[in-house]
Amino acid sequence: TERAAQLAGLRMEQLVFEVTESEHISDLDHLEDVFRYYRERGCQVALDDLGAGYSSLNMLVRLQPDVVKLDKDIVQRLPDKVSVAVVAAVVDITHSYGGRVLAECVETAEQARVARDLGVDFAQGWLFGRPEERGQERGTRRAVRDPATRERARQSWATGPGGSGNDPAVALPAEPAVPQVSTVPAAPPVPAEPHARSMSPVRRGTADVEALVTQAVRVCSGGVSIADASTPDMPLIYVNEAFERATGYRASEVLGRNCRFLQGTDTSRELVQELREAVAAGRDHVSVLRNYRKDGSGWWNELRLSPVRNDLGAVTHYFGFQNDVTARVEAQERLAHLAHHDTLTGLPNRSQLMAGLQRELTRARRHGSRLAVLFIDLDGFKKVNDRLGHAAGDLVLTAAGARLRAVLRDSDLLGRYGGDEFVAVVTDVPADMVDQIAHRVTDAVLDSFHSPLDMSDQAVVLGASIGVALFPDHGEDADELLLAADRAMYTAKDAGRGRAMLAAPRPPVSASGPGVQSP
Repeated sequence: TERAAQLAGLRMEQLVFEVTESEHISDLDHLEDVFRYYRERGCQVALDDLGAGYSSLNMLVRLQPDVVKLDKDIVQRLPDKVSVAVVAAVVDITHSYGGRVLAECVETAEQARVARDLGVDFAQGWLFGRPEERGQERGTRRAVRDPATRERARQSWATGPGGSGNDPAVALPAEPAVPQVSTVPAAPPVPAEPHARSMSPVRRGTADVEALVTQAVRVCSGGVSIADASTPDMPLIYVNEAFERATGYRASEVLGRNCRFLQGTDTSRELVQELREAVAAGRDHVSVLRNYRKDGSGWWNELRLSPVRNDLGAVTHYFGFQNDVTARVEAQERLAHLAHHDTLTGLPNRSQLMAGLQRELTRARRHGSRLAVLFIDLDGFKKVNDRLGHAAGDLVLTAAGARLRAVLRDSDLLGRYGGDEFVAVVTDVPADMVDQIAHRVTDAVLDSFHSPLDMSDQAVVLGASIGVALFPDHGEDADELLLAADRAMYTAKDAGRGRAMLAAPRPPVSASGPGVQSP
């Protein structure tokens, strides 16, 4: 962008970075960073088509764009009461932080009048100028006959959001339908702190904005709740219809209660504590919490809280937006799982296994316990692949992983190391029982392969060769232990397969240097 501006001979402060809200915006955190980037370089930022799709009042409050362009479907439905309520809410919120609102596709004098009464700052549309006809050369537009209309229109584009000069996508009309209207002027907004929102009623023209905002909040697609911060335990005093749909609770069931009833046993206590601290300090707060509906089903709630202050600056209420982001969180969890797990068996992959082994070694050192590393190689797997094909081989690997997992404790680690090799880590073993437990686990692993693996139309018999390395006897870190267990596994194969072998002792370290292991 900076390079393009330089080539065009423009300064960054002459530009407006615009995002079309109707596009699927899945990462608001990233978009906030993008907006911040352009603002730091002097650009204004704009949000186009507000109200068309993914957006909600939540998105407007969070991004706080300098220019908000109302979607044409909302503008062209004016003076429909729901559209009036939505426009009034958008204008009220945008003006509260010093932004400006532009109505797009204004086609009638009534739309322009209603938009002006509701506080819209600028307007575009056929009412003020028609697109160039095909074949018409740029610069040959016919002038507006009424001088006053022409001057108002010129000033409109010259002072509107985004720079100076006529909007190249809008032509001035040859015969203006309503000569007396060219812009939708509004009184300058009263400066306000972004987070010091007032709940006192405001009137623009004949519309009671407080009532309109209430109606807009009631019908918006995102969950909205208001809690009384001046009352002990901050009970809910309002929830909208989207909140009822998201949670399964009717308003009559939740008003007067603290919203913690949405939490469950697996809701993060750490995140809840951060939320409480933010509320106690009167700050805005955003968190993604595991919540539960009335029917017991779980969902991920992206909760955004904003304080509402009175004229003295004291927090009187908290305004909350609830957004169901279950699909997003589950997609992120799936991606994280794929990054750390074998796609075939579902077991941890090598990198995840190594990370887990490192954690268990740290814990063993702290508590003075021991652990055993088992390097397991399937005997006869290559023959299965050669005879039955790789699809059958994949089924065998999956079944083998399931059998190994079944003979280990939940606290033990198991991962696919690669090919037909698996690694198990027997954790938290008392020092005086390490040999006994290691032998018991290896016997259970070997016994698990005595019965054939059922592969739909035939049975497959496999065996296993196991190398065992103990911490700290055969290594102090993960790499040493895996190398020792790997070598012991090959010793087991050389000795006839279908058995387990303990790693060779580490060579003693003398004062003069490392010793040499005798053959």
